Amino acid sequence: SSELEWDREWNGTLTWNNVEYAGGPFALFFLAEYTNIIIINALRDILFLGSFHSHTNPEMFTINFAVKTLLLTVSFL
Repeated sequence: SSELEWDREWNGTLTWNNVEYAGGPFALFFLAEYTNIIIINALRDILFLGSFHSHTNPEMFTINFAVKTLLLTVSFL
């Protein structure tokens, strides 16, 4: 007898035919949770920590915003 027949007799089904489909919604749930944490921390940065405006160096606003949001997210987790 081959291994395929042994698996059918032993398990009742073919072992290679069992596919787990429950991982997708589970991963999307955690992705949504972490996205929510980052968005809430970005809003907290905008509303409560103020902003940095420099007319001579305008790219510092984006860097400052990203660093503050990252620090808030790390402190939250």
